[in-house]
Amino acid sequence: MKKKILTALLLLLLVLSATWFYKLLFLWLALLLWRKELLSKIPYRHANRVMIALMIVTLFIAMPRYRTNSSDRVQLIYQDSEGHATTPPLYQYLANTIVPEEEAMSWGLRVAAILPREAMSSLSKSLINQYKDEYRSCGNRCFTRPIRSLRWSTSNPMSGVCSQFFNSFATPHQAVYLIRPKQYQPDRSYPLVVFCHGGLGNWKLYTSILRQLDNCVVLAIPSHDLTGFFSPSDIAGIFDRQIPFLEERGYHIDRSQLHIMGLSNGFTASDIAYRNYGKRFKSITYISCQPSQTQRIGAKVILIGGGKDETAANQPALAKRLRANGMQTALYWDAADTHYTLLHNRKAIIAFLNKELELS
Repeated sequence: MKKKILTALLLLLLVLSATWFYKLLFLWLALLLWRKELLSKIPYRHANRVMIALMIVTLFIAMPRYRTNSSDRVQLIYQDSEGHATTPPLYQYLANTIVPEEEAMSWGLRVAAILPREAMSSLSKSLINQYKDEYRSCGNRCFTRPIRSLRWSTSNPMSGVCSQFFNSFATPHQAVYLIRPKQYQPDRSYPLVVFCHGGLGNWKLYTSILRQLDNCVVLAIPSHDLTGFFSPSDIAGIFDRQIPFLEERGYHIDRSQLHIMGLSNGFTASDIAYRNYGKRFKSITYISCQPSQTQRIGAKVILIGGGKDETAANQPALAKRLRANGMQTALYWDAADTHYTLLHNRKAIIAFLNKELELS
């Protein structure tokens, strides 16, 4: 009876798990519980060794990528102090394997759905309340489906959140997501799209959406910590650190087609680009956030937001003001949507960005 109860618990954990690693782990643990009974029905004398070998191999395959020279289209690459690719610290890799982003996000969202309102700050209360409404209507599918599609594409990078988390109390490390263009041709020059994440870090979740952009190299850069607040040196580093890093890896970047996007707290990156690099970026995008200025610059300004999102509520008015100032401006607006519009409308927004960035 104890074995049956434990098996049922393991199978329940298998169903609730978000990653192949933990699904396989709980499956193998359930099989190991019944190993004697299973092996007694298999005449092959080395069946036990084969079973253990299969368990080790399948779990190893399901672990996130450690190498920086894999052929995956989506990669997380650690950089040394000079911006060259390096291997992740082993303790960060192990932490990432034990607590993968998908599991942390899946369980964290379940907790957020039942979190008492009085336990939240005013801003987080607004965002989590929007999530609560969403969870009641459709669960956490808009968060889990994009990562599931990335997993099925065989790309399995580490999470960029890990290095940012350890930066708070250990030796600082920087890790960037690199997304290779579709149908990549090594001798061709490509536009560069730089993505700057919001609060809670440089999620792998975003890469599963950004990889749908056409004919461009995508680089998702991190803030120093999990806040998503970018500094002027982070944006300057795009030109003197990140583009040379990409060229070192064999990519030809068309410097006349540089684009930057800020999501949520990543508006800090877009604002710095707006103030200081309006002539060097071809476009500056604000997703679920809005610019702090409207003076005329050379770059096109793209706004993406939802009407129920307090952090993007003025986007339509700002779009009018930008156009009145003679700016090239594009607006994707869903009056009924929330702070999570990029997740809800990812196909439509990617099509919109492909058009407005002239990638297609």
